Amino acid sequence: SREQVMKHAETYKRQVFKILDPARTVMEFNSRWLGSMSGEDMIRLAARYTVARML
Repeated sequence: SREQVMKHAETYKRQVFKILDPARTVMEFNSRWLGSMSGEDMIRLAARYTVARML
């Protein structure tokens, strides 16, 4: 759920801001650019690359 995602994001932020300057860091959620993609769009995109390349 969205609430779970936000809760987990806070733990990531606490960890990453131990090394990165929060004033100079922009955190974005994958949904910002993937949210408009359908399942079919994702499959078509993934079909163009190997698993190794995606990782």
